[in-house]
Amino acid sequence: RVRNFQEVITPNIYAADLFKRSGHYQNYNSDMYGFKVEGQEWFLKPMNCPGHCLLFESKPRSHRELPLRLASFGVLHRNEL
Repeated sequence: RVRNFQEVITPNIYAADLFKRSGHYQNYNSDMYGFKVEGQEWFLKPMNCPGHCLLFESKPRSHRELPLRLASFGVLHRNEL
């Protein structure tokens, strides 16, 4: 741990429901790489924050843990042309 950051590893593919819940789908859908599998919409990870929100809510937390510092070195996929 450097400067109290915890390195985390998150998936490269998320269901569209996560981005709809976070508001990213409504704002950035046209810049995200998506595809359908068996009728469900999926996206390649364009940003870290929705995945980090899942990590945060994965267990009960105390205010004493804040600030929670997460570092992710994964690949991001965006259509920014």
